[in-house]
Amino acid sequence: PLHYQLDIQLDLEARRVTGRAWLHFTNNSAAALTELPLRLYPNLGRSEMVITIQRLMIAGAAVAPRLLAENSAAVASLAEPLAPGKTLELYLEFEARLPNEGGGNYSTFGYAAGVLALAQFYPTAPRIGSAGWDLEIPPLFGDMTTADPGLYDVWVTAPAALTLVATGVTLETESNADGTQTVYFVGGPQREFNLVASRDFQVSSRQVGDITINSYYAPEHEPGGQAALNWAGEALSIYQTAFGPYPYTELDVVATPTDAGGVEYPGLVVIGDRLYDQIDGNGSFFEIATVHEVAHQWWYNLLGNDQVREPWLDEALTQYATVLYYEGHYGADGRAGVVRSFNERWDRVKATDDQPIGLPVASYAGRAYGAIVYGKGPLFLLALRAQMGDDVFAQFLEDFIAAYRWRTATGQDFLAAAETACACQLDDLFAQW
Repeated sequence: PLHYQLDIQLDLEARRVTGRAWLHFTNNSAAALTELPLRLYPNLGRSEMVITIQRLMIAGAAVAPRLLAENSAAVASLAEPLAPGKTLELYLEFEARLPNEGGGNYSTFGYAAGVLALAQFYPTAPRIGSAGWDLEIPPLFGDMTTADPGLYDVWVTAPAALTLVATGVTLETESNADGTQTVYFVGGPQREFNLVASRDFQVSSRQVGDITINSYYAPEHEPGGQAALNWAGEALSIYQTAFGPYPYTELDVVATPTDAGGVEYPGLVVIGDRLYDQIDGNGSFFEIATVHEVAHQWWYNLLGNDQVREPWLDEALTQYATVLYYEGHYGADGRAGVVRSFNERWDRVKATDDQPIGLPVASYAGRAYGAIVYGKGPLFLLALRAQMGDDVFAQFLEDFIAAYRWRTATGQDFLAAAETACACQLDDLFAQW
C-alpha cells in the first residue's frame, strides 16, 4: 500500500496549514509509469489556489510539477520509468490557506463556526484505473475522491486549546513550551486522512465490543451529541452482523458546519451541526444521516468504488444499510418509513427526469442526483433482494465485501458476484433499473 508520513503545523491566526510529507509509492499497475500526479482537491471550484506544493523531490532529485485539471492535479515527470512492482520515495513541502468559509464540495475544507475542517488538505496520490491515472475533474456535488488504501503516520502541531479529531488513533500527545501541542496519529489501511479541530468540542463515548465510539459536538448540542452516539453504536452492531467486522478499534462522529447531511471518512464521519436539534421522533433526517455515514465504513472504505463514475455502488448500498438499521432497531414500521422516504425522493424526478441509477455524478442535474442515487438506488437493491431471496442476498453482500476487501469494485463486479450467489440471470433486472 501507499505509506504517507505527514508533519503538519496549524496556524489559525494566519489561517494556514503548512506541512512536509514523505510518500512511499509502489507501482501496483501492470505498466511502467513515466509520470506521477498528486491531487490537490480543495483547489476545485475556487478562483484562487488554496493548496500549493512548495517543493517536490522524487528519489532525491528536485522536480517541478505542472498543474492540470483546474489546478487540482500536480503532475511530475519521472526521470526514469517506474516498472511494475518498483517503488519511489517522494518528499514534498506544501501549504494550504484556510478560507473563512467552507467553499465547494459541501464546505468540507475551511474554518467556520469555530470548527476547522480539513478534508483532502494534503497532496494525495490518485488511483490508477484501467485507463491510467484518475485525473477527472469531478463535480462539486457528490464525493470527489477515488483512492487506494494507504498507511498513515501523521504528526500535527497545533494550539494546545484545540481538540483534534482525526482518522486513525492517537498514539502520543506532547505539550510544547510555546503553548502548542504535537499529536501523533496512526492509521490504516484507509483511503484518506481527515482532520477536524475546535476549541469548543465536547465529547461523549461508549463501547461496542472492543470498539470505542466518540461523539464530538458543541456544548449547546449535547442532547444531539448523545443521540448521534447512540445511533452510531446501534448501527455499528447491526452492520457488523450484516457485512462483517468493522476494521478499526475507534469510530468518531463529529459535528461540523458541512452543507451536507454528513460526509464519510475512514473511522470518522462528520454530521451537519444544523441537524443536532432534530432529535424528536424516529426517522429524523439527523438519525438517517448518522447511520448512513456509519455504513460507509464498509461501502467506500473497506470496499472501494469509483465515487465519481459509479456513485451508486457506495451510496445506494449505504442507503440499503439504513433499511437494515431500521428493520433491526424499529421493526416493520421503521423499515416502512425509511422505504417510503426513498420513494418520496425518487418521486421528485420520476415523472420528468427519470434516469438509470448507474450513471456518473456529472450525468445528474439539479435534484436528480439525490433522487436517483439515494432514492431509486436502494429501491433497486430491495428489488434485487426480493428476486434473490433474503438469505441469499444477505450472504451475497457479506461475501462480496469480503472478496473485495481493500480493493476497488465496479458495477460489473457486483452483477457477476450476484449472479454467482443466486445461480440465476439478473441482466434483465439490472437493465430495468
